[in-house]
Parts: sequence; C-alpha cells; structure tokens
Amino acid sequence: MKAYDIGLLLAGLDYVLDLMGFDSRFEKCRFGRPARLYVKALVLKEVCKASLRYAESLSQTHLGVRIPKSTLHYWEVRHGDVVVEVLKALFRLLTQMDYDYSVIDSTKFTDWLKNLHELFIDVRVRGGETLFPVHAQLTSSEVEFVEGIPEGGGVMLGDGAFNVRPILNTIAYKGYIPMVKKGSRSPSGYGARIRDRV
Repeated sequence: MKAYDIGLLLAGLDYVLDLMGFDSRFEKCRFGRPARLYVKALVLKEVCKASLRYAESLSQTHLGVRIPKSTLHYWEVRHGDVVVEVLKALFRLLTQMDYDYSVIDSTKFTDWLKNLHELFIDVRVRGGETLFPVHAQLTSSEVEFVEGIPEGGGVMLGDGAFNVRPILNTIAYKGYIPMVKKGSRSPSGYGARIRDRV
C-alpha cells in the first residue's frame, strides 16, 4: 500500500507556494538553491513524519537534490513559521480533494528529554491506497483534537480511544459517520446512535 502520493502532494505544494507569493518573499535573499526547494523538503519531512536524516534522503529521491540535514535544521529553526504557514495552507487544500473515508489515530513518543508526547492525525483515504493528512495536532486530549478536524462527509474510522460521547457527537456534527470501535460500555448520544445504526 502506498502511503502518500508524493507527486500529487508536490503539485499541491507548488500551487500553495504560488498562491502565497512565496518566491517574492525570498527574492532578495541569496541561497545556493531556490528557497522553495528547502521548504518543499521540510514539508515532506513533516508530512511523512521523518527525521532530518531521513528528510535528507527524501529530498534526494523526490526533489532530485540532496539537501544536508544541517541545512534543513537551519531552515527549520530560522524559517519554521513559514513552513507551518505553508503546511496549514496545504492541509486546507487537501481537505477539498475527493476521498473515500477518513481515519483518525494517535501515537505516543518521547523526545530527547524523555518527555512523553501524543500526536493525533486525521487522514483521508482515496482509492484505498493514497493517504492525505488533513489535520495533525500534538495534544493529550482526544476531545481537543476532534474539535479541530475539518468538516467532511462519509465514514470516519477510529479506535476505542475515540469511543466517548463528546468525541462521537463532534464527529457526527462535522458531517461524518463515526465508525469507532465499541467498548464494553457504549456511550449514549447523537454520535453513538448514528454509529450503532450502521
């Protein structure tokens, strides 16, 4: 199964950068390569949830140019706000694409200081093989994450962690049919009734 349609993602990224007038922001700066290339590499890193070392090989594979991890780190630190702005615009664009169903999930990981973090992601699936991330958030609250997902339609799949009344209701109010794994006790509410009918 193909995780991401990188060609489509890069085409969408070019469109977003053109809409933002990205090249005019950095036209006075002198870099060895176009500034857009560094932002593309960092967006690929964030979308694929890759390390800087892996992003270096992603840039070689998909952009045709090897960008050292030290350069990527510099851009991440100095121009991280631009990358976040581009990612938000790209996610807004991806929410407009046709899809078959959505999946919400989370994973926990530790940082260098052994602090525990939880990352939530909402992914839309098209054709059973192409994934489009439309919302990601670093939080410890499922309720807070679900409030930030974009409106949509169709089925939304999730595991038992999302089997709570406010989450099911929010998913239903945003236009989705919640297909969340039932626990030993099923919550009541609008979202649970929709799930139980299907």
